[in-house]
Amino acid sequence: DGENGRGDSRDRDGGCEGLKSQQTICKPVKLSGRGLFTGVDASVCLRPAAPYSGITFVRVDQREPIRVAARVENVSKRSRRTALRNGTVTIETVEHCLSACAGLGIDNLDIELTGDELPAGDGSSMPYVDKLREAGLCEQDADRDDFAIPSVIRVTDGDSEIVALPPLDPTQDYLEVFYDLDYGDTGPIGHQILSIKITPDRFVRDIAPARTFVLQTEVDRLLSSGLGKHLSYADVIVFGPDGPIENDLRFPNECVRHKILDLVGDLMLVGRYLTGRIHALPHRYPFLMIDRILEVEGTQRAVGIKNVSINEPYFQGHYPDQPIMPGVLIIEAMAQIGGILLSQELEHKGKIAVLLSLDKVKFRRSVVPGDQLILTAETIRVTPRGGQLKCFAAVANDLVAEATVKFAMTDADPV
Repeated sequence: DGENGRGDSRDRDGGCEGLKSQQTICKPVKLSGRGLFTGVDASVCLRPAAPYSGITFVRVDQREPIRVAARVENVSKRSRRTALRNGTVTIETVEHCLSACAGLGIDNLDIELTGDELPAGDGSSMPYVDKLREAGLCEQDADRDDFAIPSVIRVTDGDSEIVALPPLDPTQDYLEVFYDLDYGDTGPIGHQILSIKITPDRFVRDIAPARTFVLQTEVDRLLSSGLGKHLSYADVIVFGPDGPIENDLRFPNECVRHKILDLVGDLMLVGRYLTGRIHALPHRYPFLMIDRILEVEGTQRAVGIKNVSINEPYFQGHYPDQPIMPGVLIIEAMAQIGGILLSQELEHKGKIAVLLSLDKVKFRRSVVPGDQLILTAETIRVTPRGGQLKCFAAVANDLVAEATVKFAMTDADPV
């Protein structure tokens, strides 16, 4: 994975053991280029910064240099990019640079620039990663003030939702991101899911190279807004009906990787190094019987909820004087959370999980309107041909139902 300035403190899986001190870079480095959206040339100098100063952008092309801290309170709303503002001075498209800082574990940095927008490079974070590693990472005589997510925090905006969850282990010193990117069942992007620990090695290898992308149908709208007129198909990934136009993907799921890149950069605006878990997903019912996914632990465990309402259509005529959720639908809800868990294993293998059989099905108590079902799936065994899971449904701390569920792995494309 290359030199990262702290090679003696990395474990074999790219972990962050020993990464407790604040970091900056050892020397200034420069880069230049055109902005992704404006196309305006800009020069950037990345400079070491003092402990506890954080990440700060400095517009040195002003009569007096204007400093803009990379903090959420300085965000200026923009379409498709993140911008910061101090008075009338703005800095556009900061997320790729901030993502590089977060991914490498840099706490303090001054980013001097001329112009309104940072250089885009190839549309990924790699130009900034390369320069930061060229400068070298230096520990500082100050403890890193990590912010461990203390409780479940949920934010929705239109059809998108981000859920922040506490670390599973109180000693966890990294951020784990689960991203569900859904462009529908048809089209060149489709449905991409990725779960990854944001450690320096894994960020550099798996996230930083992922580039900005856009649909061909969106290009005309951007051009009519005066954005991206300087770009060619070689500068940004443009997806036509059959895939990238005059370009090649670096990863089969490059789109979801770039979304994680942007998210990691935006989360840097908290102003502290985050530890815990972030789930980004469509704000919709993922499946008919699941209202929301609470957590996904790799390919081992998934948890979701189903809020049982008297307005559910299956209550009409089903025990009208004493409505009870049909047991077969509780089983269906458990099978659906199992399907979500297996989707992590099947990602980009061209397979889907189809319910094959149920075993050891047990019902413990009735489920009635007003109950909230907690649905859990845990992996027993997964092979290229099938998967076996243990699934549970509970209300509060009471077990409602359980079953061993088997799935067959079949081709995703219809024959």
